Parts: sequence; C-alpha cells; structure tokens
Amino acid sequence: MLAFAFLLATQPPAAPPTVEVPRVEDAAIVVDGVLDEDVWSRAARLSGFRQYEPVDGRPAEEETEVRVWYAPDALHFGIVARDREPGAIRATLADRDNIDGDDHVVLYLDTFNDQRRAFFFAVNPLGVQQDGVRAEGASSAGQTFGGSLDKSPDYWCWRPYAPLARVAGYGSSLQLRTPAFRRFDAERSAGRGRAPIFAEGAEGVLSELRGGLALRPSASVRAALEMAYQRIERERDGSEFARTLLPRAQLEYQPTRALFFRTIGEWRAERRAALVDARTGRPLRIGGVAADAQRTEGLRLDLLASYTPTPGTVVFLGYGASLGAVDTFAFRRLQRASDGVFLKLAYQFRR
Repeated sequence: MLAFAFLLATQPPAAPPTVEVPRVEDAAIVVDGVLDEDVWSRAARLSGFRQYEPVDGRPAEEETEVRVWYAPDALHFGIVARDREPGAIRATLADRDNIDGDDHVVLYLDTFNDQRRAFFFAVNPLGVQQDGVRAEGASSAGQTFGGSLDKSPDYWCWRPYAPLARVAGYGSSLQLRTPAFRRFDAERSAGRGRAPIFAEGAEGVLSELRGGLALRPSASVRAALEMAYQRIERERDGSEFARTLLPRAQLEYQPTRALFFRTIGEWRAERRAALVDARTGRPLRIGGVAADAQRTEGLRLDLLASYTPTPGTVVFLGYGASLGAVDTFAFRRLQRASDGVFLKLAYQFRR
C-alpha cells in the first residue's frame, strides 16, 4: 500500500487538455444569449471542468459547457452554465464592474502567453459586464489567486471630475495611461480643485501630480516606480498650507509559482504650515499651545517573502523598518525609528 501510494505521488502531473478552435469566415450571429445559429454547432466544446474551492480538483457540482470559435475579426465564446436550482441563481442589475457578489462567468485571456498577466471579461446572468486586467503576485490566506486586479484600465483619456468627497467641490484632472505592453505600462495624472482646510476652518486649493511606471523585464521579475505630489494653498491669500512628496519603488521576484519575494521602499516628505485663524490671521492655539509648523521626513522599508505550496496554505515572513531623516533624501543621515519582524502561517480548511 505504501509503495503504491509512493508511485502515485511521484507520477508526473497530467498534461493540460488541448483543443483546436475552428476558424469560421462568414458566420453571422446575434449576441442575444441564445446559441441557435449554425456556427455554434461547429464550435469547439469544452466541458468536464473541476472546481478549485472549496476542494481543489474535485469535479464541478454543476455542469458547464464552453463553446468557442474565431473569425478574422473576433474571438467568440458561448457559455452554457446549467444549474439544478435555477431559482437560487443570484443576479442583480448592478453598475458595470460591480458583479462580484453575483453568479457570473469570467474569461481570462493570456495574450502574452507568459502566465503572468491576463485580460478578463465577465458577465452575470442579466448581462451586466465587467472587464479589466489581472496581474500575478503574492497570495494571501483564503485567496486562491493572488496578484492585483484592475477593473478600469482606461487609456489615453481626459477625465473631468466632480470631487464629491470634497465639500467645496469643483475641479478638473487629466489622466494619461499607456496600454499594458508586454514589458511595461505607465500612467500620469494631474489635478487641481478646491478642498477644505478643516484644521483652520478655511477654503483651500489642492494641486496633485502623480506618475507611475511598471516594468516587466522577465517573466519572474517585476518592478514599479511611483511618485505622488500634493500641495494645498490657502484660497484667501495663496500661501502654502501643506505639501507632500511621496516617491515609492517596488521590486518583486517570483522564481516559482509557490515562492514570492517583494521589497518596497517609500520616502515620505511632509510639511504643514503653522495654523492660523482664517478670519484674523492670528496663530491658532490648541490646548493653550501654539500650533507651530510641522515637518516629517523619513524612509519606510518593507521586505516580504511568501510560500504557497497549495491554494489556501500560505507562509509569510516579513520585516519592516521606519527611518527618520533631517532633510529630504538625506540617506546618509537616516536614523532608525522603529522596526519589526513578523511570521504568519495560514491554512484554509476545506470540507
């Protein structure tokens, strides 16, 4: 019995199934959810799906069939998702990209064929759609697939906005994003609008500038550079109330599916002017003490290693340190303010 079990454990995993997708030149279809056109009978059919939650690898409880074919200008999928209890199907007329709480189907297209990034397209039973980009990364307990999810990958766009979270409420912003190229993508945004200064009970004007560059030099290495700058001026006289500069660098290395390393370095430079009365201009006092100008400079470093042998089983080892500085980017005069190490083991129990 032991020898038999050992032989089973050492057998190489079965090769994933393959299918030949037919090309159809002159088919005409109506996208109405009914697969009654002749071309669907000629489509490739995928079935025999298996679940990954709650028990990975067990045959799916409900039967699903996927039909696929392609034309010179499009890739066509038809999905028949059967349910023994149709009345239990959950679907709402939600906003676009807001169907995570509904029953829905998702297609992932790995267009670069590197198993690192995929464009996804989803729809719920009422036809509400969702799409975006999923990039691979570290997972966490209870999360079968790790990485980042972007449900709004808009490119090359001008976006006026109404900042509802700001009481004063007018402004505009410009955002520019590149497509997700194989080796990199980038974005840049700038905005300006009114914003309340609650500490002084006054009106202010907020200016923002942000930028980011994501690099993927290889299938196992990813890097990201980001910068954020904010400045708040007092509307009454144009004087500076606060300013923040936040550059950030991140490096990820994933040599295998199970092993993941990440390093993040973030510099924070913050300044805030002394608080003054909005009507008289006199210094404000809090608890009898003048609210003087404040300044914060420092570097935050975070190191993380994770090991995920199976979905739902994760081991994390991390280290973080905060270092103070006397001036912006004064790396030679950093002083350690705090640091810490953590170890986390998580296991998802399945029935």
